[in-house]
Amino acid sequence: MGDRKFIIALVLLLVVYVWYEVNRPTPEDWSLTFHHESTEPFGAEAMQQLMAPMFSSEITNAYKTLYELYEEDSLQANNLILAAGIGFDEDDTELILNQVEKGRTIFMSALGYGGVLADTFGLESMFEDPLGLKTPEQIEADLSGETTTRVTFDADGKRFSVAYPALGATNSFEPFESDSLEVLAYNDEDRPVLVRYKNNGQLILSTLPLSFTNYFTLLEETTALTEAQLMLIPQDEPLIRNQYYHLGRLESGTPFRVLLSNDSLRWALYLVLLGVLVFFVIQSKREQRIIPVITPLSNLTLEFVRTLGRLYYRQSDHSNLSHKRVLYWKEFVRNHYNLPTAKLDEEFIDELSKKSGRSKENIKVLVRYINTVETDQEVSASLLLQFEKELNEFYGIE
Repeated sequence: MGDRKFIIALVLLLVVYVWYEVNRPTPEDWSLTFHHESTEPFGAEAMQQLMAPMFSSEITNAYKTLYELYEEDSLQANNLILAAGIGFDEDDTELILNQVEKGRTIFMSALGYGGVLADTFGLESMFEDPLGLKTPEQIEADLSGETTTRVTFDADGKRFSVAYPALGATNSFEPFESDSLEVLAYNDEDRPVLVRYKNNGQLILSTLPLSFTNYFTLLEETTALTEAQLMLIPQDEPLIRNQYYHLGRLESGTPFRVLLSNDSLRWALYLVLLGVLVFFVIQSKREQRIIPVITPLSNLTLEFVRTLGRLYYRQSDHSNLSHKRVLYWKEFVRNHYNLPTAKLDEEFIDELSKKSGRSKENIKVLVRYINTVETDQEVSASLLLQFEKELNEFYGIE
């Protein structure tokens, strides 16, 4: 009955908690995800909807490395990558440049670049995390503030400027001189924010990943730049929206991913697990398993000898009983102490004393009685009783 009350109370507590979490005002989530299904300010569902009518070919969302997509899956498609930071090693850089040479377009947008890819083109990016340790209130204040950064787009016959809230366009490349790179956009400090490398295909690098998030895609002043950047990717070719470099392999995550991704459901799951743990702890203390009483095994040989001895004693057959007692004693010594009993001399007495823990004097007296029993034809009742006393002392029987 007590267990049922505990479970009912736990379920009611869980229901109340879930109801409270579901109905309480949800604070704005300003985490940077770039996820194509996220409706949070820095998710990318709006960009996904913006791209749909722009591209005549299929747009595929993937969570794999470029090597897996191009070498293992042999996909023939362009790639769009959004991430907080990008750093490719020598093998990845070689793969990217080979795909560009084959006519692919690879568009990357990140707050900062490093590794061999950046070194290959001599690019240094001024990295600053615009979100950093800011609170949601500080982020909202920065986005609604008067401080702006103007970004000018100048490529493929288009030229226009947009004013970004400073938080959305804080990063840029260091100025450079290169014959292989073309500057497509720059900020009001004439620092490049969008560059392109062409070789049959094209590699496009942007330092404005926030421009592809819901907030800036839907912001009337900045939508034009989001659209202009996407238009740099051929619209009649297959496109892979690769989210591996920011989110990892979501498709191979834990089965609890859906629960853990929602604050209310996540804490409800934690509450259930905690309740189950408390339940088992309480039950383990209340209902400990009964420890059975184990009766020590009795010495069946001695019990048998005693029973047989009582039988012979009642029949007054002292001689036969004493001989039987000698035989059982010798068998006991051979089995328990691994000593031969053919010759009961001084050496035997010493060894038996060491192995049994009995004194040599007691064993000598016992051996003397044994010799008497084995040589005499008749054994008196008094001799039998004294012999029995010595045997019991040897066996440790009181």
